[in-house]
Amino acid sequence: VGMVLSAAAVQYRRPIWNDQPCVVGISIEADSLSGVVTDITNEFQIPVLVCRGGVSKTKSREFAQLLDTGGSRPIHVYHFGDYDPSGVMIAETVRRHMEQHLAVPSCLTLGIEALNREQVEAWGLPRQPPKKSDTRSKSWNGGGTCQLEAIPPGQLRQMVRDVCERHVDDVILRATRRQESAERDELLDIARRFDAA
Repeated sequence: VGMVLSAAAVQYRRPIWNDQPCVVGISIEADSLSGVVTDITNEFQIPVLVCRGGVSKTKSREFAQLLDTGGSRPIHVYHFGDYDPSGVMIAETVRRHMEQHLAVPSCLTLGIEALNREQVEAWGLPRQPPKKSDTRSKSWNGGGTCQLEAIPPGQLRQMVRDVCERHVDDVILRATRRQESAERDELLDIARRFDAA
């Protein structure tokens, strides 16, 4: 039992966002890119919705439930997706699905963090004509399209970190870390007593 408690103590983390003034989530269109930012989202304990070119109602509901504050605090979700008709549609679908499962839908703010036309132009990212197979292309007036993968991995990681840090109150975070350390020490002390028994 002592060994199990020791292992649990080492892994123990106090939830960061319980005491913060808001909660934050990230949705990302490319499954392959979710792994690029996993260590950052894990560090900040931020849930990630991977859209994989579409939006699952089940996963959107689970994502909304993870972030739901019961209306007590704002919910900020940042979408990272392709700059094309489907990418814009996915972000809107995520928002719509989440609102259906939040206690207070008006608490939700969902914004497209990447990609948008200004970023594509400012960063000189490669563009392609809209896919003719995508029926939404007929009403697309955003010029050439661009894949999220065009952003260098290091830059994408920094963008995700910026989003995470944007809403963290450092004073509250330090207090949470101190409490986490004290609780971990308490668990380790219990484990040592079991080993000594």
